[in-house]
Amino acid sequence: MSISRPEHMPTDMNGDGIHYELPIPGRDGMVTPIDFMHLSQNGKLVDGVTNESIILMLIDRLQKLSVKFPSRETSLAITNLQIALMWLEERTRDREERGVEGKHKL
Repeated sequence: MSISRPEHMPTDMNGDGIHYELPIPGRDGMVTPIDFMHLSQNGKLVDGVTNESIILMLIDRLQKLSVKFPSRETSLAITNLQIALMWLEERTRDREERGVEGKHKL
C-alpha cells in the first residue's frame, strides 16, 4: 500500500494484524492504539473493534465532510468503502452458512 504521507502510516505492533498504533500528526510520538477483535489460539473471543466498524466510521466521517466540502474523490472513496463493507458482510454470511464463522477454519 502506498501512502502519500508515511508519517500517517499505522504500525502493526506484533505483525499479527491485531494490535496497531496510529500516529497522531503534529503530536510528536503520540499514537492512538487500535486493537481488533480476534480469536485467541484457544478459540476464545478477545474484545476489540472490527474491520466493519472502522469502515462504517470512515463512511460516516466522509459523508459528513462531503456535505461541507463535496468532491468527486470523496464520493468515490465513500462508494469504495461501501463496496468493501458489502464484501466483508458477504464473507461473514458465507462463513456462517459453512459453520466456520468464529473459528480458526477456512
